[in-house]
Amino acid sequence: VPPNGEKNGNGMAEKYADAGPELTLGQCITIALENQPSLKAVKASTAATEAGYKALTNFGTVGTVFAPDLDIRKQQAKRGLMATSAEYQKIHNEVVQDATRLYYTAVLAKQQQQLAELVVLRLQLLVDIGERLLKEAKDPKELEGFNMLRLQLMRDGLIQAKGLHAQAVIGRQRAMAGLREVMGVDARTFPF
Repeated sequence: VPPNGEKNGNGMAEKYADAGPELTLGQCITIALENQPSLKAVKASTAATEAGYKALTNFGTVGTVFAPDLDIRKQQAKRGLMATSAEYQKIHNEVVQDATRLYYTAVLAKQQQQLAELVVLRLQLLVDIGERLLKEAKDPKELEGFNMLRLQLMRDGLIQAKGLHAQAVIGRQRAMAGLREVMGVDARTFPF
C-alpha cells in the first residue's frame, strides 16, 4: 500500500487509518476502570454492604438486649463486606488484564500490518520488474533461469502477502473493538 493510503493498481484496500488520539496503556486502563459497567455495579454493591455493616456497628452493647442475634448479624455483615470487596478486586484485576491484553494485541496487529504493507510493496515491485524482464528479454538465456514459472511463484507470494495484510488489518480492528468494549466506550464517541 502506498504511504499516502491510495489504492494501487491491483485494487488493494486503502490503508487502515486511526481516526483519534493515541492512548497509552495506562490511559486505557484508567478509562476502563472509570467506565466498566460491571465494576460500577460491584462498587455500588460494596458501598451498600459497607453502609449496612456500619449501621450494625453503630449499635452498642445496649443493642444486644433488644436484638440478641446482633453479634451474629455483625459477623455476617463483616463477611459480606469482605466478599464484596474481594469480588470488586477480582473484577478490577480482570478489567486491567483485559485492557492490557487487548492493548498489546492491537499494537502487535499494527506492527504486523506495517510489516505486511512493506512486504506487499516490495513483492509488487519485484513482480513488476520480473514482468518487464520477461517482456523485454531477447534471449531467455540472458535471464539465467528466470521464467514464467518463477514469475508465477512471485505472484503467488504477493497474493499471500496481501492476505496476511488483510488479516492484520482485521485483527487490529477486532482488538480495538474489544478494547473499546472493555473501556466502556464506543467508536462514535471515542475513536482512536
